[in-house]
Amino acid sequence: MGVAVPPVVAVHGPDMARRLFVGLIHPEREMAGVAYLDGSGRLLGLRHVAGGRDWSAVPPRTVVTDALAFDARAAVVAHNHPSGCACPSEADRAFTRVLAQALAAVEVRLHDALILTVEETTSFRALGLL
Repeated sequence: MGVAVPPVVAVHGPDMARRLFVGLIHPEREMAGVAYLDGSGRLLGLRHVAGGRDWSAVPPRTVVTDALAFDARAAVVAHNHPSGCACPSEADRAFTRVLAQALAAVEVRLHDALILTVEETTSFRALGLL
C-alpha cells in the first residue's frame, strides 16, 4: 500500500505534479507512480513502483484498490522515460485509456497522466488525450 500523507498539498497542473514524482526520474529503468487526490485536489497518498529497463507497470486493479482505500476522488499517474523522449508511446496511450476507464467505474477521475524525463514533462491532459 502507498503511504498516507496529510491533505495539505494541492495538486493543480503538471508542474506541481512533477514535483511529487521527481523521484521517478531514473536514468536506467522506467518507474511509475500514482498520486491519490481528494475532491479539492489535495494529496491523500502516493505509490511508487519500480519497473524494468524499458517498462513500468502499475496494474489498474492496484490503482483502483488504492484509490478506494484512500477514498480518493481523483488520481494522477506518472512514469519516466529513461530514453529522454517524453513523447507518449502507443502503449502509454492504451494503458492510460484502460486506467481511466477502470477508475471511472468506481467514480474516480484520472486527473492527468504524465511522462517525465530529466528535462521535460508531458501531460496527457494538456495534449487532449484525457
